[in-house]
Amino acid sequence: MNLLKIAVFGSLLLSVAACQTTRPVPPGMYHSQQKYLTFGEKKAMVGAMDTNGAYTFGWAWNQSSADEAINSAMSGCLENKDSYEVLGECKVHFIGNTNVRNFSEEELQLAITAYDNGEPIQKAEK
Repeated sequence: MNLLKIAVFGSLLLSVAACQTTRPVPPGMYHSQQKYLTFGEKKAMVGAMDTNGAYTFGWAWNQSSADEAINSAMSGCLENKDSYEVLGECKVHFIGNTNVRNFSEEELQLAITAYDNGEPIQKAEK
């Protein structure tokens, strides 16, 4: 059983490492992302970061749609942002288990539709 847990955790780490953007997140936020990946379906994570390393986030799971998960996560991020005086903008970081931080608005909308339809999320190739 422990071996199974190690294998599952290792595969989660590899899948996240493969989908990270070129702009790394603060170490504390990375830990939060790892926890987020263990949550149920129909989920989203929204985060805000400052140039000085301050960050905050909101997340939601088991929602009826990606839009609902994003809206709920955005509310959490905005509330935390004000509470902790983080100056960065709240942006969608994950839809499901896919890192979408560097997606354009158009790509983000396509990702939301794909996720709700049970299709894989892919960034458009340039």
